Amino acid sequence: MTQDEWLFKIAEIPIKKKKMYNYYGSGHSGYLNATLAPNVNQVSDVERLKIIEKMKNYWKEHKSSSLEFLVNDAIVNCDKGSIMSRVKGKDHGVYTDHDGGLALLNEDDRKLVETDLTVFGSCACEVGKKNKCKAKNFSKWYGVNSNTHIGKGKASLIMSSYMICPYYKNAYIRPVTSGQEFTFTESLFKYPKFVVEQGMEHAYFNIEYWNKYNFEYAKIDMTVIRKLAIRNISIMNQGVEGTNAKGYYERRWLGYLAKYLLLCEDKNIKKNIINCFYENIVASTLIRCERRELLENYYLLLESMQSIFYKVLEHQSDKSYIDSMNIYEFGKDSVAKMIKNYFLIIVINSLQIYTLQGNISDSPPISNISQVPYYTEKRVNGIEKYYRNGIKIEYCTSIYATDNIISKFKIEPNSLLIEGNLSDLTITSSYISDLKIKGDTQDMEDLWKYFDKTKETFFGETLFVNVEVTYLLSMINPEVSLIPSIIWTVGGSFASQWAEGILQSSFEKTAHEQSGSSLMQLIDFLQLHIMYSNTRSDYDSFMYMIFPGENTGKIINIFLNNIGRIYVRGRDDVEEKCLLDLLNLSNKVRGTVYEKVNYLIKALTTETISSSDIPGIEINMLDTGIGILKNLDKLSLYDNNIEDYRESKLLTVEVNVVIDGEKIDIKDTNCYAYGSVNMDILFGEAITKK
Repeated sequence: MTQDEWLFKIAEIPIKKKKMYNYYGSGHSGYLNATLAPNVNQVSDVERLKIIEKMKNYWKEHKSSSLEFLVNDAIVNCDKGSIMSRVKGKDHGVYTDHDGGLALLNEDDRKLVETDLTVFGSCACEVGKKNKCKAKNFSKWYGVNSNTHIGKGKASLIMSSYMICPYYKNAYIRPVTSGQEFTFTESLFKYPKFVVEQGMEHAYFNIEYWNKYNFEYAKIDMTVIRKLAIRNISIMNQGVEGTNAKGYYERRWLGYLAKYLLLCEDKNIKKNIINCFYENIVASTLIRCERRELLENYYLLLESMQSIFYKVLEHQSDKSYIDSMNIYEFGKDSVAKMIKNYFLIIVINSLQIYTLQGNISDSPPISNISQVPYYTEKRVNGIEKYYRNGIKIEYCTSIYATDNIISKFKIEPNSLLIEGNLSDLTITSSYISDLKIKGDTQDMEDLWKYFDKTKETFFGETLFVNVEVTYLLSMINPEVSLIPSIIWTVGGSFASQWAEGILQSSFEKTAHEQSGSSLMQLIDFLQLHIMYSNTRSDYDSFMYMIFPGENTGKIINIFLNNIGRIYVRGRDDVEEKCLLDLLNLSNKVRGTVYEKVNYLIKALTTETISSSDIPGIEINMLDTGIGILKNLDKLSLYDNNIEDYRESKLLTVEVNVVIDGEKIDIKDTNCYAYGSVNMDILFGEAITKK
């Protein structure tokens, strides 16, 4: 639909017809009624005023919209003229959309289109027969938007901008359209509302209504979502805050899309939404394929998702808080859905997706997102058995993406052939687990054993992991304020590579050996959720994220309080050391529950603690924090420095708990039962006397 067709439709102007002489040949001729393509310069004075009035009403409701920026071919009207004109601007290299949409105008774009040698037809200020508009050159735009520059330091033009006739100072030239409206929808008040309503329609700017709307089961318009995805929001949102910002409503609706996406269960819809946020980039000179990059607005979407998601994680047990967020009905299994969808978005960021040059329109970045069958006989390959009820993401990648891929490429069965030659692309799959909770981590442990078959060192018990606090990609627009997402990755994986150089917050940018068994135990003790992912069957693409459960915050507080009252020493003549300090947890487990969880994982499963850190013990024996906790009652060591074990002295470590100001042997508390420390008590309830 053209701009003129759109204006004819909203103003309900009938299509024009004209009698035209036609010669049919062989001496036959005559007149016929020809249908003319809609053109605003064909309309009568009444119809012209009708269009202007319609657009005035339109823009009364579209303030603070980025549609307000004028683009090339914007229609303008002189209040003393008889016809409308258009702005014939230059291409300043700044567009409404990231895929090279309409070119935005600036204050230097003052050239207007002429019709029959005049810009605005007849002029009401001129008298006599020669009353044609004389204006050709206009000196200045007034009411420009100085907050947003288009080109080199030039102010942008918006619907409130205007020019004054060079001949008559009481003649004003004002925009009728921005030139953008017709590109969005036939409905005046549709964009950026992606919801398809049944029955009564609510305008997109009715924020009070949409803030309370349940997006979980909404029907959606994918065309509007694509427009939101490619919209150049940050360019048109400079220097102004709140509802006066030109991209205010687009940002609002990206936030609503975040709500929808966090709770969406339809894998095909999720795939289609994610695909909307990919752009094309310049083809590489080294390979015969193109990398698919995520658009800037994906990170605005992610910013909104994170804001919602981490609030839910922090307050998931607080009914009044969750109800006030108007996201989902408290008590439903919505937190699990949100974790799964959030982790999907994280994994999508690490995928290296390519397509053949010139094949962008025919190749969606992600070809399929499907559920991995639960039953073994329905699975395609061996690794899928460790992803039961998880999801499989299918896409094309470059053979040069990783060393693993290129080394296997000669025997890769899914490679693409182009005119008989092997292309630079290969079809691949990435897997995401189902949400794992306490007692349900066997698939993850079995996956580690599976990796052992292809890894020289033992994978299942000791993971060489990176603790990465990452903004997901190193190149992110500074306008976007993303919350750090803590991702645990195997050394050398994609995820750890694309997190390199990112702000590490309280986590060191170092690799750690992690005890797999300690991790599994801590997941159980803290009642955590875990999700993991890898590409194909490559162990070095493995990554996982940990999320707190409903009771995790309470458990952490109990645990820290308990170990803050436990003291150890190797001799009576030395000062005791608090277990909190021994485990390097004193004053460090702070922030949100999510941040506390990940610090505890780092401290208790990756950092080895030497027995020599215990006052009075000089022997250097290493264990993880979890190992120390499980063996509190058995912290008695033989001096291995003495070669003859018969002469080796047993060094007994004293472990006391402070209860009501009194120090009591840990064996005389409820934390000790059946000859060992009761970890459920240590993490689950306050330590008391027996």
